[in-house]
Amino acid sequence: MLTLPPDHDPGLLRAAFARVVDRHQALRLRFADHGGEWRQSEDPTASAVIEVAHWDSSAEPDGWRRLLRSADEALDIRSGPVIRALVVRDRAGSAPDKIILVAHHLVVDTISWRTMVGEIVADYHALAAGRHSLDNAPPGFLTWARAVDRLAAGGQFESQAEYWARLTESGSGIADQLGEPGRHAEARHTEIRLGRADTAAVRGLAASRGLRGDVPALAATLSALAACDGGDHVTLTLESHGRVESWVDHPIAATVGWFTARFPQRFDVDRSESAADLERRAHDTLAAIPDLGAGYGMLTSHRPAEPAVSFNFLGDLHTPSAMSAGGWRVLDWWHWQRDPAGVRPCALEVTGAYLDEELVIRFVSPENPVRTRIEDAVNRYLHSFAADTGTRCLTEKFV
Repeated sequence: MLTLPPDHDPGLLRAAFARVVDRHQALRLRFADHGGEWRQSEDPTASAVIEVAHWDSSAEPDGWRRLLRSADEALDIRSGPVIRALVVRDRAGSAPDKIILVAHHLVVDTISWRTMVGEIVADYHALAAGRHSLDNAPPGFLTWARAVDRLAAGGQFESQAEYWARLTESGSGIADQLGEPGRHAEARHTEIRLGRADTAAVRGLAASRGLRGDVPALAATLSALAACDGGDHVTLTLESHGRVESWVDHPIAATVGWFTARFPQRFDVDRSESAADLERRAHDTLAAIPDLGAGYGMLTSHRPAEPAVSFNFLGDLHTPSAMSAGGWRVLDWWHWQRDPAGVRPCALEVTGAYLDEELVIRFVSPENPVRTRIEDAVNRYLHSFAADTGTRCLTEKFV
């Protein structure tokens, strides 16, 4: 969801959104069930759907959320659309106009959202300047999908089978304590948030040690889970962006689509070592994962049970300065609608991001006292990391 400049032109906005849909094949995909096997194809007649809705902030301050739910429910993976835009105007006049983009997760991932938001703003200004020609579109998502399918059929990923076969332990101790995943309607959503100063300290310290930006949050999660479980390893379901450039002969960074890879990963934990050792071990484990974990989904010969906890780090989510200067601002990068009756994939979902220069970690699970202790332990770890006291270790008892 973005706030719009006060003087925005509705016609240009509609044309800019249409250009984004025209540019990206994934936004024109349709899905069909063929005897239990889902297949995707492009609908060449698909067009952009953008509508205008009104609400009264004085009578219903969060009324835009109702409009968001309505737009989400109108998505249709079979006949379309799989993405739609809703321009929301406040009758009371106290809130600026907003544009809400709603897309099915089958056609977009986090990188796609960043791409689309940037393109809508760039296309709007290009059209305002009289540049009406559509630039070259990146390779379509189906081009990628077909290339990867050919690699799988040719045995490209069989060499990874032994690597993934070693990940058969799913951390049953923590699974027993967290209980069943339950349904989305039963899940409780909470978050911890570090302020900008602490976040800058975390990022700066991680960079100075040569650590990936997601390692502080991951190490905090591993430490908390290891203390809870008492074992010498933690197995998580990880997610990565899955865009393995070496698999295809064309760039895919700007291609919109759902490339996300989801896979299990074991992390060894020695509770006598320092937190810095844990962080380095976590960094090295991530670096050793073949093909960003995307090869796991191509193998069907070995699938261990889903670990009880998932970890996903979305990276850096913020409004680019060029957009802010033009009066655009991203209000919400991170809003997912899920079927309340749907069964959740795991007991505890941990998702992190640098959100507008603050480190945010969100937890989703049914109400459980162990989950609360995990949150508290993650929070303590991250604040300790920011403070860098030099005395951090993994020997604290989990109480």
